[in-house]
Amino acid sequence: MTELTDVDDGMTTDVSVAMWPRTVHRTALRPATSRRELHTTARAEARHTRGRNAFIWRGRMIPLGVPLAAGAGLFAWRRRGSSREALGVALAVAALSYLEARAEWSVRRRAYRRRHDIE
Repeated sequence: MTELTDVDDGMTTDVSVAMWPRTVHRTALRPATSRRELHTTARAEARHTRGRNAFIWRGRMIPLGVPLAAGAGLFAWRRRGSSREALGVALAVAALSYLEARAEWSVRRRAYRRRHDIE
């Protein structure tokens, strides 16, 4: 590869890039073995950056926990016809979903920290 440079007398000359060595810096990024690994790493970084509350509420409770709780409550209400039992089932499923999301966050956070402490 060559580039054209302008010399003082107004003439352009052909200068080889090899004459201008680049400084090589170490990078914190490691090369990914595959595109899938790169996407997985990017998702983990994004999750960790957004934080625990965003992961639990926007990532797990709103899209998964609340619909599961509503569905379980509706199912219990149709089987028994008791609104008290349906509400109890819905609250229990919501609580279990919340606890599962907290446990998943702690596992993911531990894995993230372990991965970054090693590197």
